[in-house]
Amino acid sequence: MPQASVRIEAESYPGSGEQESLFELFHWLYAFCREHLFRDDTERIAQMLWPAAPPPATSRLLEIGCGPGFYSCGLAHRFAQLQVTGIDRAAQQLQRARTRAMEHGLANCRFEQADVLALAWPRNTFQSVIASRLFTILPQRERALAEMYRVLQPRAGVVSSRSRARWCARPFRCTRCGSSRA
Repeated sequence: MPQASVRIEAESYPGSGEQESLFELFHWLYAFCREHLFRDDTERIAQMLWPAAPPPATSRLLEIGCGPGFYSCGLAHRFAQLQVTGIDRAAQQLQRARTRAMEHGLANCRFEQADVLALAWPRNTFQSVIASRLFTILPQRERALAEMYRVLQPRAGVVSSRSRARWCARPFRCTRCGSSRA
């Protein structure tokens, strides 16, 4: 008896030739896991970025690969003076994030579709950047790090993590040119 098979084909992004990731194909599953299964590290992120005092008024934070906006909304809720921008390339994740921000009445939190490899912001735009679990799926990590570095202001804070790994918050040093933002 012949067996049935299922084939999942990813769509390409227009003009890029890149395939959608599993986070995009199964956006609903990732959102469920983020909400109910993954650990909430919002407090840990806040302590790493602002160990001595809350962020100053008009501080800007960029969350790269924000998914359903869990950390962006959590940090915007905790720090009303913080302007938070979450980016992702998946439209479905961004819709979930926008809904979350609206449900929590967060006027200081917005979400945009963007590519971490070609950020639209000018140099020195953000005081903090976070990327949670992004580097586990991102093929061009060095290019993404260069873009993160470019949009950070001097003395900026970076928090990056991988699932089941230790959190890392350090002054940013570019491995290519050796320059530092510390």
